[in-house]
Amino acid sequence: MPTYVASDYEGITRAIITAWKERGRRDVAVHLAHALSVAMRAVISDEDARAEHNAPHLTVVPIPSSPAARRRRGEDAWDRVVRLAIAEVSRDCRIDVARCLHLTRQPRDQAGLSAQERRANLAGALACRTAPRTPIVLVDDIVTTGATLAEGARALRAAGGEVRWAAAMAATSRSIG
Repeated sequence: MPTYVASDYEGITRAIITAWKERGRRDVAVHLAHALSVAMRAVISDEDARAEHNAPHLTVVPIPSSPAARRRRGEDAWDRVVRLAIAEVSRDCRIDVARCLHLTRQPRDQAGLSAQERRANLAGALACRTAPRTPIVLVDDIVTTGATLAEGARALRAAGGEVRWAAAMAATSRSIG
């Protein structure tokens, strides 16, 4: 699945995302939403999307935040970023949002895990009852090894969804090689 990202997860990008995720800096959400919208615009201009649709109709499915992250942050901060990003790109095509993925169990923290350990940690952790019937763009905040996107795509496909692309604000060098 082609995956589009706006930035490398380093330098100022890493500092902003860390401030948002770990220090509750909600004021940077608009900047993160802009980064996600850049990746989403790349999806919209993808040749496959353009070939299938003059004015694409896509459904964005966000990777869900964990209940613990929502409690710690006092809100679903990721949902807020996704909504702002979609508002930026919705004039370019029709975009629906389906929050149809849910956690079946709480995986352990992924920090410090290898790609293989991440895949094992996430195996079966996401499920979807009803998948959208339009082409799906799976969105996540950071792509590290791709294990989260792979698990989300697996759950959506198991429910009959057509996951065609992924988009994220940033990617680590681990996800590129």
